[in-house]
Amino acid sequence: MSLLEVTQWIFAAVLGIWFGLTLLNQIPTGLIAWLDAVRTADRLQLLPRWNFFAPTPGTQDFHVFARGFEPDGSQTDWKELDPYDERKWSTSFWNPHKKQRKVICDLIQYSMLTAVAIEGPERAILLSTPYLAILNSVTALYRKNNCVYCQFILASSQGFSEREGTILIRSEVHPCA
Repeated sequence: MSLLEVTQWIFAAVLGIWFGLTLLNQIPTGLIAWLDAVRTADRLQLLPRWNFFAPTPGTQDFHVFARGFEPDGSQTDWKELDPYDERKWSTSFWNPHKKQRKVICDLIQYSMLTAVAIEGPERAILLSTPYLAILNSVTALYRKNNCVYCQFILASSQGFSEREGTILIRSEVHPCA
């Protein structure tokens, strides 16, 4: 066997083991002891785990509301950034805004995880990456509208529920400069 063939076999074996462990990683925690040890050792999270439908599917819609403060001191109305449109059948095939909404959803979820994980002062979330990414988008939008300050709210709602949404995070007032 040549060196190239040996390399190809090693590469195929590594991919095969990775694929096998990925399949096994879908088994609930606690059923296979050695698999739990592998999950603990997987610090880089190379083994994906998917929960498409159960046990905890996504059941919330996330929203970013923002307002600006104009130079004369007046405030604009709260406006939802990238509101959800009514779903059309064609979005099953062509949905160019899906990635933008996914980014917003992920940033809000990471903001919430960061808020829970921070063991310091409450204001420490102001320096977190998800918070700063949302703030950057909001300030860019209101800077174009000649506002001097802006503020945003991260909120969640329960899809088609009649209940009102929940405010998750209300930002401080930030300069748009």
